[in-house]
Amino acid sequence: MHQALGAPSARPATSKLQFVRRPCVVLLAGLLTFALAAYGSALSLPFMGDDYVFLDKTRNATFAQLWSLKNTNFGWYRPWSREFHFWVLERVAGLHEAVYRSASLVLWLAVLSLYAAIVRRLTSTRVAMLATAGVAGLALWGTPLLWISGSQDLWMLCFALSSLLLFMRGQVNWALLVFGLALLSKETSAVLPGILFSYATLIERRAVSLALKRTAGSWILLLVWFLIHPTLHARLLSPGARIGELATRPPLHVMLLKIVLSAVNLDLVPHPRDIGPGDVVRFVVSGVALVSIAVFAFHSPKLSGEQSSSSRQSVVRLALAWMACGWFPLVLPSIGWHAYYGCFGALGAWLLLAVWLERTPRLALVVVAALAILRSAHASTLSWDWGNEWYQRRAGSILGAIRTSLQQRHPTLPHYSRVFFGHIPNNIGLVAGNSPAIRVWYSDSTLQANFYSAYRPRSVFEPHGEDLFFHFDSLAGIIEVRAGPENVSLDMASDPDWEGNHEALAMLFMQSGDVPRAAVEFEKLAVLPRRPDAAVYAGVCREAMGDSAGAESLFRAAQGRLGLTPLQMDVWVGQLRATFPGR
Repeated sequence: MHQALGAPSARPATSKLQFVRRPCVVLLAGLLTFALAAYGSALSLPFMGDDYVFLDKTRNATFAQLWSLKNTNFGWYRPWSREFHFWVLERVAGLHEAVYRSASLVLWLAVLSLYAAIVRRLTSTRVAMLATAGVAGLALWGTPLLWISGSQDLWMLCFALSSLLLFMRGQVNWALLVFGLALLSKETSAVLPGILFSYATLIERRAVSLALKRTAGSWILLLVWFLIHPTLHARLLSPGARIGELATRPPLHVMLLKIVLSAVNLDLVPHPRDIGPGDVVRFVVSGVALVSIAVFAFHSPKLSGEQSSSSRQSVVRLALAWMACGWFPLVLPSIGWHAYYGCFGALGAWLLLAVWLERTPRLALVVVAALAILRSAHASTLSWDWGNEWYQRRAGSILGAIRTSLQQRHPTLPHYSRVFFGHIPNNIGLVAGNSPAIRVWYSDSTLQANFYSAYRPRSVFEPHGEDLFFHFDSLAGIIEVRAGPENVSLDMASDPDWEGNHEALAMLFMQSGDVPRAAVEFEKLAVLPRRPDAAVYAGVCREAMGDSAGAESLFRAAQGRLGLTPLQMDVWVGQLRATFPGR
């Protein structure tokens, strides 16, 4: 690494000052300081969204099962960066989220170190440090570093850049092997042969035929991978394929503009909100760390006389080719738009920017400082794009509160329990279909979690278990809505909206065909002085159950409380019978 970044070679350091002035040490220290300041406070955020899918899958998986072509969650095949990554960390760290994010941070540092080595080999140490500081300050890293499933992008970049560096050093066979691992990490690494070909023609100045021969292995491997990939054909070659992500994809011209602007943190208009003193400290420290890298690059005497390894014109052309290849997948009809999808292309963009800024040191420092400020503003700007740092922090904070509240109320759950949630905030990655989060939290594969709307009575063929219902309140957090008999006055004291929550639960039971449970909930509501109408609903439920005596008793009680005549009562009951589900 020292040699790759142009550090002094064999002569021992005579003082600590000389040691810390070595470019690679300064770069790594600056990057680590930046990362800890910018993202360190979020290392212990809970798992989110897809994380639970992979944790649930790999918990009891064998090593061989990790590589099955059936592992196509969300329409992608990425066994190394998903199944293998989670499988290893789950056995090493259990469910300690900080370890998973620390692993992502290490991968990120490896990515930027490899990038610096590549740019150094193409240009100079100064350009390498400037380009790496710029790339590190991109807001798009918020998702790969805070969302643990972002390991997919980090592994892809780590392997793709390793392959590129090996290719540049003439180790073509090793580069091919590492490229295979990149393909098993994320499909967007498929653009690497195009970058290798560009390097061979633009930097090595090989003829097209010789460049094709030199990169033939990577093209063949790419073809084989495409042929065996279990989902890519349908995504790319089926014109009628419907992919949910595309529903929110912006028009092509807007997306192209956002792609370019994401390389300078301007893909959204910053409107920072809810910034406290701690946030200001984090922003300042992270910004100073990035600017310090750039200052060292321009003011270190060791770097002042260093010459570029390749012609400026050739590097600019390679950077343009790198950008085009890296951003090409974003315009394909198989994915939507999120800024971090363009991370590979952004590396090429900052190679171009660093070459341009090298000749204007003051402007370069201003650009890096502005980038750091924009990153901080970007991170604090409200966005419902799950590729945004604000989104990730919000989702993690709410999920943490839900998990803590749930486990305080129920440290354990009986096997085959079902948990249903109502009014859960949108876009927090807890429930999407049959959520695996509950199974992960309680280490029990028999548990199920879903929205209220998915509730159905258990069939006679299903195992018996407990059903739990929870309502989310923005002030009180998770509130349990207890089904079945309870002390109404006592529970009302702990739930400010007890009446509304139980009415919603009663209607849910009635509409889903669980009439006995609906009857109990309506009878509980009927205890309230202002709810004699609930007794009528309870009576109709009892009648549907075949309990005529119980229904008649409830009708008489409701008639007296409401002051209705027998005829008026019969009309109302008849109307309810006519609208009763299943009639």
